[in-house]
Amino acid sequence: MEISMSSRLATRILKSTAIAAAALALAGATVLPASAQSLGTTAGATTVHNGTPTLSVTLEGIGAAAGSSGWTFNITATNHTGAGYQHFAPSIGILSNGLTAANAHAIGGAPYIPIIKLTSAADSTLWTDPAALDQPLADGQTAVYTVTVITPTTVFYTLSSVNVSSQATADGRFVIGNSLDFPAEG
Repeated sequence: MEISMSSRLATRILKSTAIAAAALALAGATVLPASAQSLGTTAGATTVHNGTPTLSVTLEGIGAAAGSSGWTFNITATNHTGAGYQHFAPSIGILSNGLTAANAHAIGGAPYIPIIKLTSAADSTLWTDPAALDQPLADGQTAVYTVTVITPTTVFYTLSSVNVSSQATADGRFVIGNSLDFPAEG
C-alpha cells in the first residue's frame, strides 16, 4: 500500500503541531482550537477574541530564472474575532522528497526585500521564520503576505510534488491554516 504525500504531510503536520503547541505552552503561550473563545491582555486591559483568525495559503505561481526555480504563495489572514492582535506572525511549511534547502523572500507593500531563510526541521519540512512577517492584525482586517520560495534549478527539476501548509501565532496563540499538494513543476 502506497502512502500519499498528503497522508505523510498530514502526519507530519499533526506531529509538528503537537510539538509546536507543547513548545508554545512551555513558553507560556495559549494554544486554542479555531472555534475557541480566548482571552488575552493588551497594555493591562483584557482583550476578548471570539475564535481565531482564518489563515490560508494558495499557490500563485511556479517559475525559473537565472539558475533558480521556485514557487510564489499568498498567505491570507483574516481577523473577525472582535479584537485586534498586536503580533500576527504567519509561516509556511514546505515538504517535498529531495528538497533539503531553499530561500524565501517576502514581498510587501514596499520593494521586494529578502527577509526569510528556511531551515530544515526534524521532520524534513522546511518552515519559514514567522517572526519575519510579524505585524499587527486589526479586527476586520485581511492581510495578504506574498512569499516566494527559491531553490536551485538542479533540485527543482528532480522534485515530483510539493506540499505546503500554513500556520501562525497571534499574540502567542497558535493558528493552524490549510495545506495543499501540487506538482513541483506545475
